[in-house]
Amino acid sequence: MEKFKEQLLLDKEPAGDANDNALLEEFMRLYGGSSSAPEAESQNQNENLKFKVVEPHAGFCIKTKSQDGNGSTNKVFLNICTADHIPSPQEITDEELADILSCEDPSKFRVPMSLGEPHAEVDKSGNGCIVYDIVISQTFFNKISSNNLFMGFFMSVVFEGLDNKYDVKLSSDWIKLKNKKQMGKIMTQHIRTESKPWIVEMDSNSSPSAQSVGPLISEVKDKVKAKSVEPKYKIVQEPTTGHPDYLIAEIDLPEIRSSKAITLDIGEDCIVLNTRSLLYSLHIYLPYSFVQTECGAQFDKQSKKLSITLPVVPQQAVS
Repeated sequence: MEKFKEQLLLDKEPAGDANDNALLEEFMRLYGGSSSAPEAESQNQNENLKFKVVEPHAGFCIKTKSQDGNGSTNKVFLNICTADHIPSPQEITDEELADILSCEDPSKFRVPMSLGEPHAEVDKSGNGCIVYDIVISQTFFNKISSNNLFMGFFMSVVFEGLDNKYDVKLSSDWIKLKNKKQMGKIMTQHIRTESKPWIVEMDSNSSPSAQSVGPLISEVKDKVKAKSVEPKYKIVQEPTTGHPDYLIAEIDLPEIRSSKAITLDIGEDCIVLNTRSLLYSLHIYLPYSFVQTECGAQFDKQSKKLSITLPVVPQQAVS
């Protein structure tokens, strides 16, 4: 959440505008925390990654509500946008989509998209609200605009993606606003254009071969959310005392045969792992920041263990 607050403050004009101050206070009221300005961020350790700046184009606007832990609801808007650099999903028919949704592994149909960070805006009544910008390809936008089945599927993907990424619970009772393409200002987004595969499959009888875990901007919708098992794991640090140079996480996945069944996401300070058929699910927060460009993983097909190497940002860089 601190990251969202920093983004909000950095996007604002210098202090002095009463409307901006009121908007910030409303954002803090909805999402908690202090409204004091954050300290300057340290240099981004991901600066060596290749990103493309994307200027999304407005498409249409969805109105819904989020619900917090206290049961109160807050107004949320979704700007559904398009951009040239977002790839289109595989072209399938209505019948093929229905078949995919009814099978055990609906994740075979992936929708590339970018889920923008929340930004605070003011609605037509002058009340504060939260807006997310969702960016997809123009081709898929045209598809959902004229096909109710794909539109319903897309909204399910978006709701689950926002839940997974930002821990926001949105109501399934949504409305597509007429004659309104966007709420507030659509934010520029940075799309990673190049990344190395994180998981390398190890076989005692062969050399390592890279296995892709899918585009980073893809979100996958599972129709039936089965109860996943948290796998056994252990984490060690090197050196064993003081600030570590790196961490090693070892995760037991006895029912997994191939790295292709594993989806691994390494955040700034967390590990998120899921598998096909929802056999395993693991989300670990750790007290260190990682050098994400140097992280890597290996899956041993014999021992059924996933080993993740996590170089840690040096202490002077995060102090």
